[in-house]
Amino acid sequence: MPEHNEKRRFNSSAHNSPIKTIDHYLRIENVQCLGQDGQAVEEYPELYVDLQISGETTGTDALSHSNESVFIPSFRLTMAILDRCYQEYAGMNQGKEANSNAIRFLFGHFDAYYGKDMYRQIITNTVMDGQKRVMIDYPLLSDLTRPDARAIEINSGKRYETSVRHELSSSLITAAILDEESIKAVQEITGLEDPRFLADRRLHREKRVTLSNPRGKGSVVGIYSDEDEVALISDCTSSYARYRTVRTTLPKPNST
Repeated sequence: MPEHNEKRRFNSSAHNSPIKTIDHYLRIENVQCLGQDGQAVEEYPELYVDLQISGETTGTDALSHSNESVFIPSFRLTMAILDRCYQEYAGMNQGKEANSNAIRFLFGHFDAYYGKDMYRQIITNTVMDGQKRVMIDYPLLSDLTRPDARAIEINSGKRYETSVRHELSSSLITAAILDEESIKAVQEITGLEDPRFLADRRLHREKRVTLSNPRGKGSVVGIYSDEDEVALISDCTSSYARYRTVRTTLPKPNST
């Protein structure tokens, strides 16, 4: 399961590793995401990402579907995966060979409509606590406040908490990445060394893209997209809404 290592720093050269498709998985090598002070808090020599974004779960019960080798990624790991997929997209635009499945997976996170009056909301394995100003990756049941949040003890032993020290001057990602102080908050929340790809208008078809500091207490967060907006931090605690999930596999699909 997630490996936390605060001694090694993020290695941007990891982006040079091409993404491969094996069956219905993306195989991504050397995946890392940042914590405070630019230190890598999650890193994997290889990670398999299921290309199918499941729509079968409701509320935070989605997190109970994890086990020792299959798990829903944290918010920052989700951002790291999308960042790597974006490298394929950028390469394609430069005339380089690219993984088309990775590009479709990337755009799928910003694609709002998938049924009548239904919009995409992808849950992640992270809790935001605005009162304490912390992000908790791979939370326990005790980290949540809603009574419908069940069966999350599967994350036991993998929990990782970091404080959110910087404020966003604007929730609009296009404005935040241009502000010297706000971009620090974007880096801190997303775990990305360079989060500028999130402002690429081609990904979200000119919709508003927002990122907010944690406000509520004990809310599981995910990515919400409708016809007008993409909210990179969205409350996914409701037991009534249906959420989609991404499953990652470690170390390889046939071991699950």
